[in-house]
This record gives sequence, structure tokens and C-alpha cells, in this order.
Amino acid sequence: SEQDMVNFLLQSGYTVDQKPIEVFEMEIPEEFNSVLNSYNEIQRAQGLNLKRYLGKSATVYVFNVTNHDHDGEVLATLFVRNGRIIAGDICSKDGNGFVKGF
Repeated sequence: SEQDMVNFLLQSGYTVDQKPIEVFEMEIPEEFNSVLNSYNEIQRAQGLNLKRYLGKSATVYVFNVTNHDHDGEVLATLFVRNGRIIAGDICSKDGNGFVKGF
């Protein structure tokens, strides 16, 4: 549930708005390019692996992070399949930003 996701992020040290700002379905590509390979390295560092889900669909939830010290908007993105978080990140929305694991 969305509350479970909020609780997961809270346990990871992030306070977020209770409702996601965006929810959408996506298909994980069957082949990764260099950008997706780099993103998957972030996932692998936190014990996840998107390559297990090549060609599968996931629901993506994007939450606004309210307690990050970055100057600008920070988002928490969670990829969920069959009720389980399969990937995710914390990122800044601005051009000088960052993408990191939880």
C-alpha cells in the first residue's frame, strides 16, 4: 500500500508526503543501455536488481521528500511489482542533481 511505501521510506530516513505526486506503469526494457546499467548498479548496491525483471511491468510511485538538505526538490521513486519494491532511488529534480539509493 502507499502507507507501506511511506513507512519504508521513513525507515530509510526519509520523510515524504503521504500521497505520491505521480503513479504510472512502465515496462522494464529487455536490454539495458549504459544509463540503465549504471542505474542498476545503484540498485545492486542496495540489494536489488532490475535485471531480474527484464521485459516485465512495474508500477512506479514518486513521492516528494520533505526532509532532505539539498537545495531544491528531492524525490523518492519506488518501482513496485506484485506488491514488492524491486528498485528505487532518491534523486534531486534539478539539473545539478544526484541519484542515489535509499
